[in-house]
Amino acid sequence: MENSLQIVCFNVPYPPNYGGAIDVFFKIKALHELGARIRLHCFTYGQYQPRKELEKYCNSIYYYERSGDILKHFSTLPFIVVSRKSRKLLDNLAADPAPILFEGLHTTAYIDDEALRNHVKFVRMHNMESAYYKKLSKWEQNLLIRAYLQTESSRLANYEERIYYSDATILTISKFDQMYFSTQHRGHTVLVPPFHPFSKVETLPGKGDYIFIHADFSIADNKAWVEKLLVDTSGELGMPFRLAGKNADQLNLKKCPEVQNIQIESNVSQSRMFELIQNAHATVVQAFNSEGFKLKLLYSLFIGRHCIANEMIMKGTDLGHLCHMANSPAEVVQKVKELKNVGITADDIFARGKTMDERFSNLKNAQIILDLASGQTESEHEHEHK
Repeated sequence: MENSLQIVCFNVPYPPNYGGAIDVFFKIKALHELGARIRLHCFTYGQYQPRKELEKYCNSIYYYERSGDILKHFSTLPFIVVSRKSRKLLDNLAADPAPILFEGLHTTAYIDDEALRNHVKFVRMHNMESAYYKKLSKWEQNLLIRAYLQTESSRLANYEERIYYSDATILTISKFDQMYFSTQHRGHTVLVPPFHPFSKVETLPGKGDYIFIHADFSIADNKAWVEKLLVDTSGELGMPFRLAGKNADQLNLKKCPEVQNIQIESNVSQSRMFELIQNAHATVVQAFNSEGFKLKLLYSLFIGRHCIANEMIMKGTDLGHLCHMANSPAEVVQKVKELKNVGITADDIFARGKTMDERFSNLKNAQIILDLASGQTESEHEHEHK
């Protein structure tokens, strides 16, 4: 039982090619490295199917099919929750006395079930889901999808109360989220920063010859801000733009004044993404909301050179001293011009490495979870609790 943990994941967290899956997969990997015995429960659907890679890090894996029943959209529960109800999951969780980590609100349908009354429980909050869905709806052009996002946001707002009155410990992902959830949840909230692919800072010294943007462009707000930035700035930077990410080929660049000076790579491999970030002169990372933690910021700081970020993406990160702030296209242009001939030095890399290791060590943060699971945290992490 010691160092044993059950993890319930909203889908199959491999390959780790977007925020939620990245946090879960590298968390599992770090917990395994610390000697944890992991019993993983995953929901399958669409592209998320059983993966042998996970067997390297988990002692056992159980797969459950997520329901696609359209009638579940009419439930009072959020669709992301009700579509992941499985009696088989509940029975398997109840059969093992090990603590349970529910990854996201999505997996918490049984959090207050009598069968799990004696289990130690945690909920990893990747986001303030109701607020996140509401903001997504404002950027969505498809009216049907927008209606779904708005309805789901309302249902999530009601459902979140259920978590706040549960006996689970909430594991928050950023200081911004920690401040919010600690005022809402009647129990403990503990800050556990996001997990990621890096063991150390691997920034290259010197300069690059292009500006880089990486994001999931299937998300409406990412697509919106990038299109606006490119339209407003691409004729002024004096350096070429490169973009890469999920569905990057769907960006509308017809209005860009220098579209020939913009290179796009869609759905690239992780190794190619790392190469593009590492060789850029600067990465531009922005967001229109402050909920959760945008992992593209960590990628830029662990392997990129200059990082140009806006206030929204920086909230609750305490990483402002490592970034250059720019909240508008005009400010981005100004920062690029200021940094064009400024290289990264060995001293810059050392200072960045010290900060990132202190705050974002996967092993240190995985140990927080294991300490919580074993009840050895009252003194070590009391400052993180409500």
